[in-house]
Amino acid sequence: MISGAAATAIKEYSYTSGVTQFQFTPVVLAATDMQVIYVGASGTELIMTNVSDYTVTNVGTSYSSSTVTLTAVGIAKLDAVGGTVPVTCQRVMSATQDIDYIAMDAFPAENTEAGLDKLTLLIAQASAGVVPQDVRSLQFPASDPDSLSPILPDDGTRANKVLSFDANGEPTVTDLGSGTIGGMTGPASQVEGNLALYDAVNGVLKQDNNIHESLFKQQTLNWLSTTTWDSDLGHIATVTVATGVTTSPTFNITNIKPGKYSLIYIQDATGGAEPVWGAMVSGNPTVKTGANDITTLEFVSDGTKLYAIGSSTFGTVDTTGSIKAFAYLPGVWTDTGHLYCNGQVVSRTTYANLFAKLGTTYNTGGEAATDFRLPDYRGYVLRGLDPAAAVDPDGAGRTLGDTQADAIATHTGDGHIHSGDDTGWSVNDLGGTSGFGYYFIANANSGIFTVGPDSGGDTINITSSVRLEIGGSGNVNSSAETYTGATETRMKNISVHYGIKF
Repeated sequence: MISGAAATAIKEYSYTSGVTQFQFTPVVLAATDMQVIYVGASGTELIMTNVSDYTVTNVGTSYSSSTVTLTAVGIAKLDAVGGTVPVTCQRVMSATQDIDYIAMDAFPAENTEAGLDKLTLLIAQASAGVVPQDVRSLQFPASDPDSLSPILPDDGTRANKVLSFDANGEPTVTDLGSGTIGGMTGPASQVEGNLALYDAVNGVLKQDNNIHESLFKQQTLNWLSTTTWDSDLGHIATVTVATGVTTSPTFNITNIKPGKYSLIYIQDATGGAEPVWGAMVSGNPTVKTGANDITTLEFVSDGTKLYAIGSSTFGTVDTTGSIKAFAYLPGVWTDTGHLYCNGQVVSRTTYANLFAKLGTTYNTGGEAATDFRLPDYRGYVLRGLDPAAAVDPDGAGRTLGDTQADAIATHTGDGHIHSGDDTGWSVNDLGGTSGFGYYFIANANSGIFTVGPDSGGDTINITSSVRLEIGGSGNVNSSAETYTGATETRMKNISVHYGIKF
């Protein structure tokens, strides 16, 4: 027969590292009637598994309580949570009938006592509101205080209300008509199409249709001498070039808010109109200028100005003036944002961003005051400018745009060797000027012989196949050259078109 203490259906513990048992748990008639629940690291209640995570002893009504002993697996689970872990042990017996009386049979007193014990345990379990954690619906967590009331308000109180919970976590209801949800007071009037927003300054709900808060409206801009884009009226805007407006208007942006902006810019049948971006736009976005061309411009804003995507810290850097190789014909480059680097003359107005970078660096004379010339890279391998001569020994003498055509150039240096057939060449020993140096001339068939020591100004005409080696700082003066020599080393190469970003 069970005692009053044994009828307890639920017991809570605080697990810390080193604990191996939970004693004085509710007594159970079978080990499977015990359910052990712990609160995981995320705050979610988790069920432990009988046998693998724990075992149950002192089972049956002859005991006043049962004992839960953790296995190594169960201890590891609780230790993994860390700190103090809430653990609940509860009895979750199924309501089944175990006694069947047979007419005219002897009274089964022992079985009847066992059945009454089970019934008592079930009543205690129901009184405590205990149901299996994995099958219960609206039910307080087992770790919640026993003092909480799970009773809902009566039907009249909760009719047409929203179920909510008070400061203690007990169920209550909220009237939507009161304008109060979660402690925030809503607007007095409701306007269709507006959004309810939380005003962090005043701590209340409000309604607003500003585009920076609703992001749904679009506006059409007027093409005027000053075209103003009011972001309060839409983060999406369309402007069509007005026929007859010959000057480029200034685009101003007002009421800027953080967010994304889109502008659709449409040329008229004439084309050629470019906007002048006001101080509130960064990145110098370009537009197509052909007749009836349409350009879609994307911007992002930090709340102070608009940044053309791909031109600020919100995207990549401004790439105007960068060079790119193309393996296709230049006729389609207008759509890629590049111009063919063939020395062509283009408009300073149409390509204002590129002109701001290049200026007149590549002008050759004769260009109109409204135009500038692009570099001509046809047939050239590009050389990095080195005005400090840090890598290029002749870099100090070069300027941006200098070209060097195919040529046999004067050579200086120690131990420079030429070989092959030299006809009409003269070799000058300038050692008398430099103070040192000498040369050797060797016939390809007869060996080496020395010409001069350093006599200065000597000239030796070479008319046959020879090998010429100059030591020290001797110089080869290639006057009246017609030189045919051995093959030279060139890197493999392939022809492409160079384009410049405008």
